Amino acid sequence: MSVVETLSLIRSLVANPRFLILKGEQRRSGWCSKALGYEIENNNYPVVSDDEFVAAVAAGQSFAVETGKPNNLFDVEFDIYVSESLGSEIAAQQWLAENLWRLERLETIVVESPRHGFHVWGIASSGVLDPRGKTLADWLWAVEEDMRIKPNTIHFQSVNGSDYAILPPSPNYHWLTKCRTIRRL
Repeated sequence: MSVVETLSLIRSLVANPRFLILKGEQRRSGWCSKALGYEIENNNYPVVSDDEFVAAVAAGQSFAVETGKPNNLFDVEFDIYVSESLGSEIAAQQWLAENLWRLERLETIVVESPRHGFHVWGIASSGVLDPRGKTLADWLWAVEEDMRIKPNTIHFQSVNGSDYAILPPSPNYHWLTKCRTIRRL
């Protein structure tokens, strides 16, 4: 799916999507290409054309959709390659191949990240997301039946800045499941 097709899909599924180009930034741990690289506030939100997104991805940058308000989109991140989970990128890639059926059962968009982690998308119908709530836990049980697999981060609404979900075809991000809808909880 191309950048333009991805933008069109997200616009059809998410109310008032706000898209971002990720410029990256230097951090104490080194260069982080998936960092925003600039500050935004509601009153100075960048307006970017589809052509600019296409050019950014062609230049090796990522693009993303904002999570949280005003669209209630959330992204549950599973870094299954870390030592506390499966312990390696190879093990993570193998787990994804063997357990894709679990992710398909979620009936929502799932995106694979560069090191074979994955991101499960949903929309909080009430505008409130309880990360320890029964609704979210019951839904994610299809994945968490494997006790080694636990969410690392939920991107919804950060106090310190914008949260976002990186979109394929950003470098090394891929649509993992066939589903092209977003589950509402």
